[in-house]
Formats: sequence, structure tokens, C-alpha cells
Amino acid sequence: MGTGTPQRSRAVRLLYVDNAIRTFVSHRLWLAREALRQGFAVHVAVPDGDSAPDLVSALEGEGIVIHGYHLRRRGLNPFSEVRSVASLLNLYAAVRPDLVHNVRIKPVIYGGWAARVAGVRRVVGTITGLGYAFHGESLLHKVLQRVIGAGLRYTAGRSGQRTIFQNQDDRERILSKHVLDAKTCCVVEGSGVDVHEFSPQPPPAEVPLVVLPSRMLWDKGVEEFVAAAAALRAESVPGRFALVGDSDGGNPLSIPAAQLKEWAGEGAVEWWGWRSDMPAILRRAHIVCLPSYGEGCPKVLLESAAAGRPVVTTDVAGCRSIVEDGVNGFLVRARNVADLVAALRTLLLDESLRVRMGENNRKLALARFSNEIVSQQMFSLYYALLDEAPPEGKPVDRGSLTAK
Repeated sequence: MGTGTPQRSRAVRLLYVDNAIRTFVSHRLWLAREALRQGFAVHVAVPDGDSAPDLVSALEGEGIVIHGYHLRRRGLNPFSEVRSVASLLNLYAAVRPDLVHNVRIKPVIYGGWAARVAGVRRVVGTITGLGYAFHGESLLHKVLQRVIGAGLRYTAGRSGQRTIFQNQDDRERILSKHVLDAKTCCVVEGSGVDVHEFSPQPPPAEVPLVVLPSRMLWDKGVEEFVAAAAALRAESVPGRFALVGDSDGGNPLSIPAAQLKEWAGEGAVEWWGWRSDMPAILRRAHIVCLPSYGEGCPKVLLESAAAGRPVVTTDVAGCRSIVEDGVNGFLVRARNVADLVAALRTLLLDESLRVRMGENNRKLALARFSNEIVSQQMFSLYYALLDEAPPEGKPVDRGSLTAK
């Protein structure tokens, strides 16, 4: 225990607040399981009506307590947003958490606001990417940036709070706006990846398959991927192209299912919809493509690295921190179909290059992105905020509380 903290008579209550149960399961369930293993009482809050009763039952069966709260991911209706804060206030009063970990922009701001009012002193906020508001410089984008900046300044700048960014670019962008103190911010690269579940295997000896695994959003570069696939098909370059993911009705940039079906009907791409078997998908794939406009640290690129697959992605925040151009994949300009076509053509026609880049990607995953590495960083932060020693006397890495 820390020198100023008495021995606890009960388990530390850790509350995760996320904006969707499926993304919590895919990105942070492993972290919640590790918290259970270390003796925490784990609670998870997800929006009311998040329709996944099978997942709720499975989580509760593992000893995780699930709560609902009000959140509308889409839009900024003032009454709905105030209701979100009030809902979190009620939740904090009921759970009485010792430590709260809010994930994504809205939960970080609203959860931080509620924590300030409720007197919850130890709060971690993970910003998984700056999102739509920071993907442009129109008047609307600038207004949203100011709103987000003001929200972070009020809710995440207090003593006892830490804000995690998933790449250095996002951290520096927020710091440049003088929103947060550098001492309260750190970088943890992504949500971890199970390097045993995602392990390299030779791809099938068939026409190379290129997959874009993501939510089907315009800012993931889906339209550019479809255009590149059509161009390569017109050139008779051997390759199949698959969109792996579904529409996201809670996101204003969601691509309608009708549009996805239309693209698939034109023949250049296949649309596989939402899939839960990502290790199997990556075993079938020869190349992974994510032509995004901006990310935090996309889990699919970490999974692709662990699976030993080469990547084509964009030279934007969150993607360029994972891919070294020409080493484990190619970086192309965002929104540029010609660049995308050239990079994909090169990989589709050169099997030895795909193998070499895939091997380099696997080495990267083992060195930087494994669950074990991310776990050490996250729990060092948790125990430092709690002023407690981790189990088995493992030292707390206090350097994890600041930038690397």
C-alpha cells in the first residue's frame, strides 16, 4: 500500500463507462478480466437499451456488474446531453466507485463532469481518437473543437485525473490548444492485442484477398477503398476485396446499408457485414487495408500486425504510429484513390513483399502492442492514482503517468 493509504477492507470498485457494449467487449473485456484477477470489483456502464442481452449475460456470468445509463452517441441535443450527465451522477451515487475509467469523447467529458459534481476523485479518461470534429476545418468543425476543448478543460484537468491518448499526434494537438496540462496526459498505444489468439499463419494459396475490417463509416475511407477495388479490377490485377463490418446507426458518418449493398452488387467488392471471428478473417486475408481519415490507435491494425499481415493505411494520426512506410506496410495520403491503387497493386503482385512486411508487422506487435504491455501500463496508472502497490509487490511505473 502507499504510505498514506490505509489497508482496504473491501475490493476496489472500478467502473468502466463506455458508449457501446460490443466495443467494450472487443476492446476492453480482457482488461476487465485482468482487473477481476487482481481483486478489483468491476462494474461496466453502457447506454440504456444497448441491444446485446447475450453479452450482458456473459459478462455478468464472469462476475462483472453491468449498468445502464442515458447516452445518445449521435447529435448534441442539449436536453439529452444534460440527461446523460444526470444519469451518470445517479450511477456514481449507486456504485460509489473508487476509480472510474471513461472511454471515448462523450463518456470522458460527461463522466468527468459527473465525477466532479459527485466528488469522485480518481478518474481515467481514454480518448480513442479525436473523431469527426477534428477531421476538418469548416466552421462546424471549429465550433465542435471548441466545445470539446472546453469540456475537456473543465472535466479532465483536475488533480487525480489522467487522460490517455492512443497516439502522440492526438496528445500534442490537444496540448497545443492549451486544454490540458501535459502532466495529466499520457500515451498508451491502443487497447492491446492477444498475440496468441492472433498469430501468423500462411494465407490460403488462392487469389489474394484484401479486407477492410471496420465500422462502415465514410471517414474510414470505405468509398476510396471501393473506388480502388474497381480501378484494380479494371486493370485485371488479381485480387478480391471485402468490406468486413456493419453500418453504425449511432454515428453521423454511417454509410447506409443500401449503399453497401449497391457497391457489392456492382461486383468490385464483397460486403460481409459484422463478423465476430476476426482471427479467422485475418487468416484468410493476404492484405489489410484501412484508408481512414484519422484514428486513435485502430485495433484492427494491431490485430493485423499480430497476425503477420501487411497493411495499407493512411498517413494520418493513429495509423502512421503503427505502420512504417515500406517496412510493415504502406502509408498513403488520405482521400487519395490513386495512392491507394498504387500501394495495393504493388502488394497484390508481389507475394515475397507481402511475406516480408507481414513478418515485420508481427515483430512490431510483440514489441509494442501486446495485452501484456498495455496491461502493465494501465494497471501502473490505476495503482498510482489509488496510491496503492500492485499485487505481488510489482513496482508502479510512475513514468506511465506522463508522455513517453
